[in-house]
Amino acid sequence: MKKYCNVYSTFTAIFIVFILLGLLPSEIKTGYPFGFGLYSDGFKQHLLFMRDYVTQIKGFFRGEPFSIYRFNMGLGSDFFLSYCYYSLFDPLTIIAYLLPIEHIEFSYYLIAVLRLYLAGIFLILLAKELGIKKNRSLLIAAVFYCFNITVLYSAFRHPFFTNGPLLLPLVILGAEKYIRKGNPFLLVFASFFGLITQFYFYVYISFGFILYVFLRLLPKIKNKSFRSFLKNFVSIAFVYALGALLGGFVLVPQLVGTFMSSRTSTKGFLLYNAYDLLNYLLSFFVPIVGRRYSSTIGNFYIFFIILTYVLNTRKTLFKTYFLILAALLFLPFFGYAINGFTYINNRWTFLLILPAALILGRFMEEELDGPALNKALKVFFILISLLAVLALSAWAEKTRNILLIVLAALFLVCLFPVLTFIRKRQFKMTGKLFSSRHIYRITLISSFLLVLGFGFACTFFLTTSEGLSAYEDKSAFSDISSDDSFFRIDQNKYALNSDFLGNDGLAHGLPAVHYYNTMNNGYVNDVIKFFNVSNHNNTIGYNGFDERSALNAINHVKYMLVRESEKQPVPYGFELYATTELQKSDESRFNNYTQTGYLEYNGQEKVYEKVHIFRNENFINFGFVYHEYVKNEDLENLTYVGRENALLSAVILEDDCGLPKHEPLDLEPLKPEFESENIIFEPGKIISGSGGGLLRFTVEAEAAELYVEILGLRALNKKQFTVFYETEYAKKEERNYAYGTYFYYENPDHLVNLGYYESGILEVRIHFEEGEYEFSKINYYLNPVAEIQEKAAKLNSETLEDLKFNASGFSGKISLDAPGMLFISLPYSSGFKAYVNGVRTEIEKANVGYMGVFLDAGSHEVEFVYETPGMKVGLLVSLMSVGILLTLGLMCIKKKAKVRDETNQELL
Repeated sequence: MKKYCNVYSTFTAIFIVFILLGLLPSEIKTGYPFGFGLYSDGFKQHLLFMRDYVTQIKGFFRGEPFSIYRFNMGLGSDFFLSYCYYSLFDPLTIIAYLLPIEHIEFSYYLIAVLRLYLAGIFLILLAKELGIKKNRSLLIAAVFYCFNITVLYSAFRHPFFTNGPLLLPLVILGAEKYIRKGNPFLLVFASFFGLITQFYFYVYISFGFILYVFLRLLPKIKNKSFRSFLKNFVSIAFVYALGALLGGFVLVPQLVGTFMSSRTSTKGFLLYNAYDLLNYLLSFFVPIVGRRYSSTIGNFYIFFIILTYVLNTRKTLFKTYFLILAALLFLPFFGYAINGFTYINNRWTFLLILPAALILGRFMEEELDGPALNKALKVFFILISLLAVLALSAWAEKTRNILLIVLAALFLVCLFPVLTFIRKRQFKMTGKLFSSRHIYRITLISSFLLVLGFGFACTFFLTTSEGLSAYEDKSAFSDISSDDSFFRIDQNKYALNSDFLGNDGLAHGLPAVHYYNTMNNGYVNDVIKFFNVSNHNNTIGYNGFDERSALNAINHVKYMLVRESEKQPVPYGFELYATTELQKSDESRFNNYTQTGYLEYNGQEKVYEKVHIFRNENFINFGFVYHEYVKNEDLENLTYVGRENALLSAVILEDDCGLPKHEPLDLEPLKPEFESENIIFEPGKIISGSGGGLLRFTVEAEAAELYVEILGLRALNKKQFTVFYETEYAKKEERNYAYGTYFYYENPDHLVNLGYYESGILEVRIHFEEGEYEFSKINYYLNPVAEIQEKAAKLNSETLEDLKFNASGFSGKISLDAPGMLFISLPYSSGFKAYVNGVRTEIEKANVGYMGVFLDAGSHEVEFVYETPGMKVGLLVSLMSVGILLTLGLMCIKKKAKVRDETNQELL
């Protein structure tokens, strides 16, 4: 027992030293022990979300109402659906509940480090169960498992992704306990915790579990029968599935939420090119993270040891396990399929680290001889030669240089005799460098250096320049927060000078038209697509409605925040309401890795700038009524601006109804007369010269919003590009992301709002990056605003009164002189039920992605009640699973009692 305790205590001591000393540079930067800093998502999502849900749950235990539906999470969002993905039910989050909320950033770091530590502890438990006995072998296996590029990168960039490597060894250990002793409980609870802590990575863990069990039971086909194999496989799978069903209260809502979100849309499938293959193979040798979150062992010394073991031992389970996973890395279809056929991503490669760590531990106990090492050395040389070929090919691919292509081909041809020479050659190599003593030392040193490298990288470029302190105190927005009406705010610049992926509204407790969350409601993106709103967040959120007047009006945008340093015209109908001060960003510095900037300092003091708060004079109150309708299909032949203009006159529905039908008027596009600079401009074609080119034209505006549109725009010789649109007073950009990448969505039609102008001659400039483009049309629009005020006032004449928002919905009263549709500007959700005068009423999908109910003439009391979709079914599944688990427990107790009685009878 003492020997085993020494393993854990030694590992604990090494772990603490590595983390505290290795992260010392970033700890000094953040001011926290274990502080590694915040990656972009940590700053904009993870820590912000943790603070929010911890605050709400703490409030609940203090007697405050628990809001299932949150009206200040973007346009409105479900608490559970939004936060389960971000480890809402992670048991380790109890640390954040125990510590004061002002120390939430320290809690965030501590939980991340604790996940890493427990991953090592669980690896030791599994290694012991699998027969690795020596303390040093166990210790080195655990150290490598924690401190490799794959696990560390997840631990610091997406800390809750560490739940994958944390729980995988526990799941495998549970499977072994069940196979060897028939005890199902560890497997059930490991599966349960895997599901509730991180639904996304549970998919990866499940694949790793299925592959392991399949390989583990495969010999039964040869030794016994296929029927025996199948029986055992189904039995173990049932126990594992029972753990998932036990977490039904997370499983069912998350499945529903995933299909409701925009994340399920495909971003395209691609075959790997030479550069991809180079990255993936190289990641076995050196600590790099390739494209698509691809990393593996990252240590050539340990990789050589694994090669030696794989090439020179009998067929073993973990040898096969490693080889299968390594091969899958080079198959793009697998990375595509395991991510739900959305896009290729290799976050699953932590699975490969488990057999690598166990092989390392086993190697230390066996210490193979010289001939075995020589065999591995040959393969090692072959792989290095292959790296050289891939490097040349990737270079040729990028430059499209014919000479390089020929050189790569010649190198490939010459490679065959070289490989033949290597295969026949007998290298003299002793095992001294790979003795257990050297492995122990080299693994410890290389692991610490990797942590230290992360410490410096996190300090200087991997993480944001500030933590939560970059978000303003809520008191800075007192002029807005004191408003007791239902409203939303808009802004174009977010914390640390970011222009997209913002959650500033959530940080400040203000409803906003921007939101960045993987579980974002997909109906909002339907709205954005239908009206062709510029949206850099693409399918994982939204960043406002481009100051478009009608969209702002129906979404209750009441306040607009404009920094003094911004090049931003004031939208139509907005008047200066108040001025506050916010922290100013240093415009001369920007971190391209995190896509965030730096705060400006005067010595040690932060510099502040004025921020003007404009109020919308055409603001429409929540819950207004339309008395006319228009069908979606009737608008599809209109311009995008024409579609938007219809919003202030009629509700957009999918089917006909009993209301009068509105006949929408389109806004005709205008053709610009261009002057070009460093551009060859031909019909349907643009060739932008070195350093980029410019198209310009003049517009005479008079009380109108100016829109610029390019239809069918595609780059012919580049994967992604950005086009900049500007006037003297405004600057906008539209980004086209590469096909098959995380941010990709099909947006060949650009439409940008360059602002409202009373009068004057404007020069519009369109900047193209260097390259060749094709397009179908370039237009501009002058959208008159003369009728907006009148139409907004008309819609404002009938709105919900005595409006009350509660923890699960809202209620209000309204009186109508004629039938109409009550429009609710919350994203459509099956979780809502509507009651009119106490009678259940069907909710219609209105204005593409929102909600509405039909009302007759007269007085009405309206109530919308919300329940998390799938939660009731999920809780029922969980309760039934508890019953099954208790039955299983009783069966195990009876079985043990029977075995004990039979043993006693034999003895007596």
